[in-house]
Amino acid sequence: VSAMGPYAGLRHVRKIVEDCFHNVHPIYNIKTLMIKRELSKLSGENWDRFLPVFKKKNVQTKKPHVVREKRVYTPFPPAPTPSKIDKEIESGEYFMKEHERQAIKQAKKTQANLEVREQKKAEKASAFVAPAEKKRKRDDKNKLAPTVDDLKNKFLAQEDSKKKKAKASSLSDFVSK
Repeated sequence: VSAMGPYAGLRHVRKIVEDCFHNVHPIYNIKTLMIKRELSKLSGENWDRFLPVFKKKNVQTKKPHVVREKRVYTPFPPAPTPSKIDKEIESGEYFMKEHERQAIKQAKKTQANLEVREQKKAEKASAFVAPAEKKRKRDDKNKLAPTVDDLKNKFLAQEDSKKKKAKASSLSDFVSK
């Protein structure tokens, strides 16, 4: 791009060209310049509310060329895939009568249905299986009968607490002398 003019004008041209590289159409910048010329009367105010705002577009870049690996050359063509009739001849179905083929087909279908039914039954039954219970450890201390000494100490402690309560609540405590 070639341009002539004052320094400020060349700066505008440079911005327009750089925005073109960033995929912004030049008409947006030209429109902005036209609006600025009209707004020269409002030189003391901020022009941001009048000027258009535009974003730069991200264009997809080309994907790099993928080089394929060369296959090993084989002079012979691949073996032909067997047809439906060939498969029937191998399995022996080709020589059977139609009702025999249908019976075998039906038997396979019922077998598959039974397997699916059993599997679904097992899934439903698994919901009703109780979870494994954790074994609890028994505390032998708590199971033993209390000894005579333990009972004696407990009884004496109860008697002491009763005596303390009786002493604390004597009549002389409440009457002033």
